[in-house]
Amino acid sequence: MVEGNWKGVLTLKKVVGIVLVFFVLLGSSTIYASGLPRTSLSKWYDQSFQKESEKFKEATSIGVKEVLKEMNGFLTESKESFASIISDLLEGQVKEINSRIGARSNDIKIRIDETVTELEKVSFDEYVDKVEIEEDVRQDIEEILANVLSH
Repeated sequence: MVEGNWKGVLTLKKVVGIVLVFFVLLGSSTIYASGLPRTSLSKWYDQSFQKESEKFKEATSIGVKEVLKEMNGFLTESKESFASIISDLLEGQVKEINSRIGARSNDIKIRIDETVTELEKVSFDEYVDKVEIEEDVRQDIEEILANVLSH
């Protein structure tokens, strides 16, 4: 039985030794980390941050430039498209207005020609005679009324 106890004691010594080695290593790493000057950690952090910041800045500026190029292309295409649409619309309106003006002008010319033709058919001598007859009739009526009313 003595041999069984020795095995248990050896196993216990191994466990205690492993635990002690673990704590020694843990303590030494803590001492090493606390022994590093804080300025070197700060420098390392600043350098790493600056490198990453520059990478991010570069990636962002490239991305923004690409987006702006795409927007410029889109706006240029839109401008050309709108210019084409407006040009077509104005061209159509001008043609329609010119057509209406031409039709109206033709209507007016036709009416003037018809009026000239009608006026050429009318005899001005007959018109003058008719006006003279109406004037004679009016004078006769006035004379008759004056005679009737004066008696």
